[in-house]
Amino acid sequence: MSSPAHAIYSSTLSLSLQGHEFQPQYGFQLIFNNTAQSLLLCAAACTQNPPCRTFDYDSSSHRCRLFEADLTNGAIIAVASQTSIVGSVILSASLYASMYNQSCSACQENRYQTCSSTTSTCQCPGNSYWNGSMCPLQLFANATCSQIDACRSDLNLSCIINSYGEFTQCLTGQGRDQGLLSLTERLLFIMSQLFHRSSKTLSQDKHNEISVSYESDIEQLYLSLNCTKLPFVKSYPSLISISVHLLSYLSFDNKENNTDIIELFQI
Repeated sequence: MSSPAHAIYSSTLSLSLQGHEFQPQYGFQLIFNNTAQSLLLCAAACTQNPPCRTFDYDSSSHRCRLFEADLTNGAIIAVASQTSIVGSVILSASLYASMYNQSCSACQENRYQTCSSTTSTCQCPGNSYWNGSMCPLQLFANATCSQIDACRSDLNLSCIINSYGEFTQCLTGQGRDQGLLSLTERLLFIMSQLFHRSSKTLSQDKHNEISVSYESDIEQLYLSLNCTKLPFVKSYPSLISISVHLLSYLSFDNKENNTDIIELFQI
């Protein structure tokens, strides 16, 4: 491969057997549909178009199609035409290691990373995310995900965290709300259990006194937790761990404490 500055013109490609074409998961993943005089020219068109991860070419019709897709959100399928072939851009960590998070001069005219106007550093291009070693394409609805930014945010998708603080799958609106509700319910359950265990060491009179206060606290805690929105979940991947910090705020008689806990869950 040539120097990083010319990487937009140099990519390693893999080719399928003849008699195959690419089938994207969604139609909008097709970013170019035209003709090319040869397989080489179609491959060059993909290489010089940064969003392109896959292309197919039919030497009989000269059809050349470019896709912002790969085998995580599309498939190579057999077709009747034996003159059709699929090409895929091969990604490796070495394409990203020397540039990611570096100043924008490191990724000028580079197909694999782009200059962020916000941070002035090299970052993953649109519709992709940094997984620690490279920039794979973001995932679509219901796909299994392993980090918060792995899903297509432009399609209102987020990687949902279950009640155990584990990333699960890409879901939209209602799915996100359900995941957040599950986290909140588990947090309250844990706090309830902790209170119950600690109360066993108290006298009956003291236990009754605290229990009455605690019931009021729980109602107010529910109201406070209603402030919890997705950005908070992004900042704190495991809401369970934050329960330790909340335990010291169980008394809402103190206005300052009440304000503090609401700020903790601020949008």
